[in-house]
Amino acid sequence: MFDTNTHTGIDQGVAVGLALAVGNRIRGQEIAHENDLLLAEQAHEADLARYQAVIDQLRGQLLNTQIDLAAERCEIAGLRAFIKEVRTLDPATPALGASDQLGRGGRAKSIAKVAYETAYDRQADEFGLPALKGTYAK
Repeated sequence: MFDTNTHTGIDQGVAVGLALAVGNRIRGQEIAHENDLLLAEQAHEADLARYQAVIDQLRGQLLNTQIDLAAERCEIAGLRAFIKEVRTLDPATPALGASDQLGRGGRAKSIAKVAYETAYDRQADEFGLPALKGTYAK
């Protein structure tokens, strides 16, 4: 049915069979490569989904932190208003009296100011932020 090539001595049927085998092997390698690419893409998509989940979690934590900070600032504003009102209504209150500590200008600090600074520094230590110590709000 097939003639034998006189130069190679290979039957045309064998040659066709070899060509098909080589072609199938190449196509199999292409399919394997496409599968590898698909798996890599799926792995990257899974990584992106995990990263997005972490980002979403951090956004939630940031929002909670912002709310906590706003609540603290509201409390501070309320306490400042309270202290101002106490000074107005009762300027002779013992809390506003002089302590044995001196301020920067050499004037005695009030007992309330010493209590404030002590609590402020203690809180800075609890937060692990010693650089905040002594940076009191005016």
